[in-house]
Amino acid sequence: MDKLNAEWLKGRPNFYFTYKRKLLESMVEGSCLSVGYGCIIDNAVNIGGEFSKLPFGDDSFDTVICSDALEFIGPHKQAINELLRVARKKIVITVPAYKWLYGKYDRLLGHRRRYSANDFSGFEITHLFWFLVPVLSLRKIFGLKHRPLPGWLDKLFFRMSGLRLNFGTTILAVKHKVDYRSGEKHHVSVFVPIFNEESTLKRSIHTLEYIIRKIPVDYEIFIVNDASRDQTELISRAIERSNRKVSLLNYDIGPTRRENLAQSFKKAGGDIIAFVDVDAVRSLRFLKDLIDQVVCGYDIVTGSRYLAGAKRKRSLFRLSISRAYNFFIRLMFHTGIADHMCGFKAFKKEVILALVEEMGYDRSLRRGVFWDTELLLRAIRHGYKIKEIPIWWSERYESKLYFKREILAARYILDFIRVFNREKIDAQKIRQQ
Repeated sequence: MDKLNAEWLKGRPNFYFTYKRKLLESMVEGSCLSVGYGCIIDNAVNIGGEFSKLPFGDDSFDTVICSDALEFIGPHKQAINELLRVARKKIVITVPAYKWLYGKYDRLLGHRRRYSANDFSGFEITHLFWFLVPVLSLRKIFGLKHRPLPGWLDKLFFRMSGLRLNFGTTILAVKHKVDYRSGEKHHVSVFVPIFNEESTLKRSIHTLEYIIRKIPVDYEIFIVNDASRDQTELISRAIERSNRKVSLLNYDIGPTRRENLAQSFKKAGGDIIAFVDVDAVRSLRFLKDLIDQVVCGYDIVTGSRYLAGAKRKRSLFRLSISRAYNFFIRLMFHTGIADHMCGFKAFKKEVILALVEEMGYDRSLRRGVFWDTELLLRAIRHGYKIKEIPIWWSERYESKLYFKREILAARYILDFIRVFNREKIDAQKIRQQ
């Protein structure tokens, strides 16, 4: 890659390689292995060529960087696993983005493919070089050749590279590796809120336990029966009798959406508490990433259906309502959060218990779906560290979230906004005194 770049640009540096190298070097922690030909990292072990089997032991380098290399080898999962094996703290990967941009330029370079954010499940995704999307699109459509840039334009593009939007021609994927062998042994309490789930309950619990067994933590599972009216309670009791890791918490008043679930957290024996909606079963593959982030120090980790790397299957109507709601909350409270309602979360125990105590139990049951949002808003006000991770979400044909019922939460939301803003003003006055 560097050789081709030098030939085309007659030895002059290019903003793309200059900026990318500067960025990657700023992300290095401790010892570093740089794999591929994307750029040479100072004070790192730089290797190229085949890396499906690296000549290093497990956890050999604090940081492993793979820059513009995966696209040359085709299948990449084995290579990523190898990068993770030799990394002690994190791996950083850059690849060309957008499969629809694949064309003559890629074939000339020897690329076998381009990538989408969904190819890097469990990674933090950032897109770089947003301004090149229209440039490369026009080059592909009209077959234009790549030519050296004038110096002033190269400098302008370098400055523009620092502005990152939600799209760009290069994917920067980062994954932090958690060492469960050091420090305390973690115990995770997972809560599964259910309402009339007789047809899916057994499969959901089986899938959850299959996933969590692969995580090096102790665990317990709580089925939170939110006043189901079918055979859910009988099935839950049968699961409880046959599996000592599973306990049933049964409620007669409901459904409450989240109120009974929140009170159930007090039963947790773990230092990490998580809950998973039945709709989020497809996202259970990200349960380890959820727990990893809490182990790394975040107070609250929440799934997002709208971050880069997320997949979602929703009706257009519900998607539009959800998008509008999240936009309204961001606009009103400046949260910076993409998804305020996702039913896939993990917490430090002391954090969630304090928030549940503050939020109380809404006996009017008007809070409804706003519970998740209120939790995040209060957490932000208290300064808790919050992390979003992209997940995969499939809405079921018959969702237990009924729009006509949940629209009643509008009055609660308006009352909350008024009270929340007054509490914020009162807190500011106290700090000023």
